[in-house]
Amino acid sequence: MCVLVVSVETGLAALADNLAVGRLRSVATQILVLQIAVVLLSVIAGTVITYSVVTALTDREFEHRSLAIGHAVAETPDVVEAFALPNPSKVIQPIAEAIRKSTGASFIVVANADALTDPALGALAVTSELQDKAEDLWRKDSEQPAA
Repeated sequence: MCVLVVSVETGLAALADNLAVGRLRSVATQILVLQIAVVLLSVIAGTVITYSVVTALTDREFEHRSLAIGHAVAETPDVVEAFALPNPSKVIQPIAEAIRKSTGASFIVVANADALTDPALGALAVTSELQDKAEDLWRKDSEQPAA
């Protein structure tokens, strides 16, 4: 038989010291705090990853949608024929506006290598920088295999 005698006074002093320093944590409390921290970090990491993936997918979907609208406008026979006219924006403007409304697009700009027609702004001259960017995009688009 073993008898443990602890002085109440000594035990209270040790307890007060542990509380003051913050060392009074059982193993169960430490494990609980660790589990909460791991779950919290996992939720935060999952949220950040999900947000970035959804944002990238949404951006890609809008790019594809814009490209599809562009192809549809470019293949419209009235638009193709309008660029042979002296003032193509008179023909293109109503077509582009109808397509913009039906698709919900913010704006539609119709261009060829020689002229740029924006329904909101009328006919404009293509700057060489815009023309270079457009030619690069057309080249990349034509090089991609059809899906």
